[in-house]
Amino acid sequence: MVARTRAAVVVFAVVLSLALVACDPVSSTPVSSGGFTSQGTHPTSVAAGNQAAVAAVVTSPGQTVLVDLEVYGPTGTKAFQYSWDNQAFGMNQQRTFGTSWTVPASAAAGTYTMKIGVFSTGWTQLYHWNDNAGTFAVTNGSGATTSTTATTSTTSTTVVSGGSLPALPAAWPRSFQLGIADSPGGAGAAAQTAPYGFRYQYLSAGVNTGNGWATWNPNGDFVTYYIADSRAAGITPVFTYYQIVQSSPGSSQSESDGVVTNLNNASTMNAYYNDLKLFFQKAAAAGGTTVLHVEPDLWAYLQQRATNDDATTVSAKVGSSGQADVAGLPDNVAGFAQAIVRLRNKYAPNVILGYHFSTWGTKNDIIYSDPPDATVSALGVRTARFEQSMGAKFDIAFTDLSDRDAAFKQFVYGDGGASWYTADDYRRSTVFIGAFSQTAGIRVVLWQVPFGNTKMRAENNTWDHYQDNKVEWILGDSTRTHLNAYAQAGVVAALFGRGADGPTCSCDAAGDGITNPAPINNNTGMSLNADDDGGYFKQQAKGYYSAGALTLPQ
Repeated sequence: MVARTRAAVVVFAVVLSLALVACDPVSSTPVSSGGFTSQGTHPTSVAAGNQAAVAAVVTSPGQTVLVDLEVYGPTGTKAFQYSWDNQAFGMNQQRTFGTSWTVPASAAAGTYTMKIGVFSTGWTQLYHWNDNAGTFAVTNGSGATTSTTATTSTTSTTVVSGGSLPALPAAWPRSFQLGIADSPGGAGAAAQTAPYGFRYQYLSAGVNTGNGWATWNPNGDFVTYYIADSRAAGITPVFTYYQIVQSSPGSSQSESDGVVTNLNNASTMNAYYNDLKLFFQKAAAAGGTTVLHVEPDLWAYLQQRATNDDATTVSAKVGSSGQADVAGLPDNVAGFAQAIVRLRNKYAPNVILGYHFSTWGTKNDIIYSDPPDATVSALGVRTARFEQSMGAKFDIAFTDLSDRDAAFKQFVYGDGGASWYTADDYRRSTVFIGAFSQTAGIRVVLWQVPFGNTKMRAENNTWDHYQDNKVEWILGDSTRTHLNAYAQAGVVAALFGRGADGPTCSCDAAGDGITNPAPINNNTGMSLNADDDGGYFKQQAKGYYSAGALTLPQ
């Protein structure tokens, strides 16, 4: 897999409302009813064809609700709507929910009115309605958005909501857990190193190639054996389901084109849903908690194809695939996500379902562009908005900081060192993850974190021995300041691994035993074992658990 993300972390305690063109929003007069108070923030005017930041500021008596924001044109016709379901409030807590509306170039000039509703989850009961949450002008032409008064906002694009973190899945550990990529039969040895919470394994090779995971053991029992091995060692198994891009006919194309080709091939998707069904049946029969991490990279490719980050605007074969379990679902990416959830619910409710999000789905990779935090937050909200547009409830989300060591990309890919994280990059990653987690309402797993380090002499930037600093940042900080920053952003676990051959392994992938070449970049640590990273990761993982796993914020 070629991953592009460089995302991640920190939740803002204050709310930012942002707009793609520089402007300060105006606030309306608060309206109270049903125990709720709401007001809108909006520009004073926006030219047709531009984007306007609009937000609903809601104070609740303390319950979980759906917040609805609508915009109506001069003739009373609805022009825009966005909603946030399953939003938890504390007693008398105020939260801001914002979004960016792209005003159509053909929009009629005149006065537009915002309206705000608060409903029970799933739209079943209306609690509060604000029929005039603010008005603003839409003008003809291509002028900038303007406003007169600043409230709780700065400039740029969207929202970060404050408040408590999203709820954890019922079966999820209540402490921050570590995990590793681990081959079949390796659980016992892993458990002897540290009491890891998770181990993960790819399920791949395509659904219609004759070589997919379902053929690795008879009857799809590869999953059965991996789960049993994990259970015996007291570790929760995680499967990374990476099948779309390796299926036919799209496997001969670029990743971005191949996933779209396969999603729109009825025969391929029929096989895909049956392949997923087989996994769920095996996981259900094995019993206990299993995690399925669904299709890294795919969702970002699809977000890039979507209009206004709306999954319903990208086609996919679902109901028309002919697979009986997904009959009736819409033929678009939202329907595709709903099909995955439906199959899980029907066949394996014991499986925790994991979405995957990436920074680059917005076409702005923050590790390379180094944008201000307000922009980073807006990108995180956009990414969550795409996930929400699917109408499919995943239980957890995964993201990757990078799938290869920074020095691997520097010396093998020749990126000039652009992939190295600085303290600012880590801060931006927490901003991004926090914005996503708060907006989507789900916690996050850091996945496939590279093993490289800058401490051990074994790391001399040769094959299987490339440097990075992510293990040091996450686990090497004795104050746990960095780890806490991720946890406060909504991160609940870090799973370490490598995305290809060549980057560093916490194993002896090179087969060269204990190595201590001449130091480079002040890496003076002598190898602790034959692992390609000099044993640094296992040392840090063991130390983390010995000091006591970090209790997750609620």
